[in-house]
Amino acid sequence: MIKNMMIFLTYMVVSSYGLYKLKTSEFIDMNFITGTFFYGLGFLIWFLILKLFPLSVAFPIASGLLIISTQFVGIWFLSEKTNIYQISGVILIIIGIFLINFKVGNTMGKVEQQGEHFESISDKYYQSRQAENHLLLKKLIWADFFKDKEYLKKENMAVLEPMCGYAEGKKILESHLDIKFDYFGFDYSENLINQVKKQDSMINVVKMDVTKFKPEKQYDLIILIGGLHHVPAYTNQVIDNISKALKDGGFFINFEPSQNNFLLKKIRDRIYEKNSLFDNDTEKAFDLDDLNRLYTSNKLKIVDQFYPGLLSYVLYYNPDAFPALNIGNKNCVKIAFNLDKLFIRNIVGKKLSFATLTLLQKV
Repeated sequence: MIKNMMIFLTYMVVSSYGLYKLKTSEFIDMNFITGTFFYGLGFLIWFLILKLFPLSVAFPIASGLLIISTQFVGIWFLSEKTNIYQISGVILIIIGIFLINFKVGNTMGKVEQQGEHFESISDKYYQSRQAENHLLLKKLIWADFFKDKEYLKKENMAVLEPMCGYAEGKKILESHLDIKFDYFGFDYSENLINQVKKQDSMINVVKMDVTKFKPEKQYDLIILIGGLHHVPAYTNQVIDNISKALKDGGFFINFEPSQNNFLLKKIRDRIYEKNSLFDNDTEKAFDLDDLNRLYTSNKLKIVDQFYPGLLSYVLYYNPDAFPALNIGNKNCVKIAFNLDKLFIRNIVGKKLSFATLTLLQKV
């Protein structure tokens, strides 16, 4: 937060000094040259600010600070008169800057907090998700999802996996689509990125913050597994950028914790509050209707949606968080999943599921 404010304050000082020199110049003289240089330097800093912050945050803070500083320069260095209205306006601008900066700083702090939290549990997360029951359940879920989706197979297509973790999405696509594709993934956790590269030195993954992701190319398919609930304050922004990163007609696969009734929400809130594997301050599952509205508002049409977060999911999908529930052998996993399949694509499953798997297409 301090670093962010220093960038804005530097812009304010440099730009206001340039304006002061331009104001006191006699057209082509030393003041004019100095003023032009510093005001131009201020523009370059402004360009940097635009790249680092959302426009809705950058502009009001930067312009507000510049208004305050030019008021100060006019009064103290140019002997300009002021009045109660100008003073009142400056006070209101200061309050507005404080409120905007407080909100942004708080939100950015939560992103960093979530990153630190996941770094602290990443080893346990990885080890527990190598359990046989967990791996079998994931295989069953994704096999059922892809069984009628031959149209997703496109040789050498461009694939993006934001918040890739251990590149789980890449492995799922390789296993169930059985095609070659051009893959790029990124994650906020440097530990995870290093682990992935140890497993596959040729994989194209980098460290990147999904809240600052700006697509440089467009992709045929984007896959995101359990990512959005880690950045709830930025969900709309992330989905918007994902939509922009998709080619027209491209597909987005998203597997996300969700709920569709009051009781499930209360249960999950309690779990997030009490279980140390979750960070209650920064993680939030979605009401399914809210999540679907975010999709459609960002030009993503729901092609298929089903609800695997039922009995088998509760028992076997999160062995790191609920080891006591990981009971029985592979036959128990298959029985539980076959029971779930009775409801996985209907209104009962929708109401009772703790997670939703959705295929979307950019329109």
